[in-house]
Amino acid sequence: MKKHIHLLKRNTLALAGILMISSSLFSSCKKNGATPDKPANTPIMFTGTAKPSADNVNTHATGNLTAKFDPSTKMLSYTFQWKGLTGKIGGFHIHKGDGSIIIDFKDASYSTDTSGTFSGSSTLTDDSWIQDLKAGKLYGQIHT
Repeated sequence: MKKHIHLLKRNTLALAGILMISSSLFSSCKKNGATPDKPANTPIMFTGTAKPSADNVNTHATGNLTAKFDPSTKMLSYTFQWKGLTGKIGGFHIHKGDGSIIIDFKDASYSTDTSGTFSGSSTLTDDSWIQDLKAGKLYGQIHT
């Protein structure tokens, strides 16, 4: 399944979308999960790299993601890496496809610098979030 990670722009500052779990939104991404040989509760792995979210976005920011979802515990584990943002991070979160924030990293201890790494895990407490994850409708953003 091919996936993309977004880089966005707001008020002429780059925004980096680092977690895009969407079949139409990840570039160079692999998803490894249940197969006929593996049970449905086998963890699903995601990897991807950042790309501009729209043709009119001009940024040198880059990023990548490694994520794993464990259906048996509903735990989503992730490592974000980014570099080249135009300014310090002002917001960092995971959205549903409708734009609503489901995981806000505002209380997390991530670097707000223009380059950095952040690892963590979150339990997906709402079954609709899990359905959206599996359908490729979750995405992450770093706002500058």
